[in-house]
Amino acid sequence: WETDQVGVSIYRGGVAITSPSSGDRLTATVNIASGSNLTIAVTVGARYDNSGSWGGVRCVMMAWNGSTATRNLLFIGTSAGGVYVSSGVAGSSNQTATIGGINWSIPHRLVATHQQSNGAVKFYIDGVVVGSTTDTGTRPALTEVTIGGITGNGFGVSPALVAMGDAMLSTDVWTSAQVVTDYLNARAAMGR
Repeated sequence: WETDQVGVSIYRGGVAITSPSSGDRLTATVNIASGSNLTIAVTVGARYDNSGSWGGVRCVMMAWNGSTATRNLLFIGTSAGGVYVSSGVAGSSNQTATIGGINWSIPHRLVATHQQSNGAVKFYIDGVVVGSTTDTGTRPALTEVTIGGITGNGFGVSPALVAMGDAMLSTDVWTSAQVVTDYLNARAAMGR
């Protein structure tokens, strides 16, 4: 990680291509059927730990249906330098505890899983489960993945002030072993 620039950063051909604006985001159209299991994963870090200036809720990564009228999503976000996962089904809002005290000057691998059959939501940092919650109901189809912020700051959520990369989305619920394998693979890319 060679940048303390906020927003989305990627490497292409060994060259850092960095988001020029804190309001930038990456958005992809997806087609995730109603009631699907879900795993989202992203690597987050910055050269300097400036988490003291993050304030408020900020979007790191989210799979959602594009509507700010009703919460249907799986969300990884930051709040005052801590990080948490939130699941929304038909407007509900269930979230893990916010994990604070993270050294954001080194990159971390964040993974959120949601098992539709029992509503289990798990949150992992660097391959270790750090939080969980449960939701109820069947999530409608999801149509969008957003990394780095929601257009118009929907739900009152601002763009995250971190460098992000290597985002992944799966309609499987990763096991703990799969999350550890993902972290070990990502760790080499993170230089850890």
